[in-house]
Amino acid sequence: MTDLITSGSRDSAGWSARCASRSSASESRGQRLTDSGQVFTHEDGMPLRPTSDPHARHRGSHNRDMAIPTADVRLTEVLPGSPEGRAVLWDYFRDIVSRTHGREATDGEVDAEMRADPSDDLCPPGGLFLVARRGSAVVGCVGLRLLPAGLGEVTRVFVEPTARGGGVGGLLMRAVEDAARDRGLIRVRLDTRSDLTEARRLYARHGYQSAAPFNAGWADLWFEKSLAG
Repeated sequence: MTDLITSGSRDSAGWSARCASRSSASESRGQRLTDSGQVFTHEDGMPLRPTSDPHARHRGSHNRDMAIPTADVRLTEVLPGSPEGRAVLWDYFRDIVSRTHGREATDGEVDAEMRADPSDDLCPPGGLFLVARRGSAVVGCVGLRLLPAGLGEVTRVFVEPTARGGGVGGLLMRAVEDAARDRGLIRVRLDTRSDLTEARRLYARHGYQSAAPFNAGWADLWFEKSLAG
């Protein structure tokens, strides 16, 4: 592909225009996401929908995620090519590549990985991308791809190192699953690597079960979860 999502000054106007065009119909419907009283917004700051705490059913199984309050964390739907999206995706890939090499990744290595695994499908109507903000700082992200037959693929699950252990990962997982349900999906899947122990613990707490491999590449573990009930 010709456009690359990075946190630098690379021009992504063409990509953003294409993604914005695909997302305009979805945004005009005023869709919304909520999680335990959090109001999820589009990047223009408008609420996606009001809430009356619809997620009490989840709390018993997720108390560990909420051990440290996340009331100051706000989740927002943005385009992957937006400034916030590019910056947090750069951090996500830097973390992955650094772990792979056992050292800090170079900018060139991160750039190459982002070219090999683009995120430009994580916008409506075929997907979405959420960022978690604490104040003005973006502290995490998650993406969702909408696939055929009621299936969704959760991807780009990331929490900045300074925000880990504070329930942000759980907040992101519940939000992306609610977004999947809102869009009529009945099952979600994801992949990870055995060395990403934080991710594996997070997925286990949220009820993901081992699944057959569904792609080839850097992952060596695959999981899925039913959204029924």
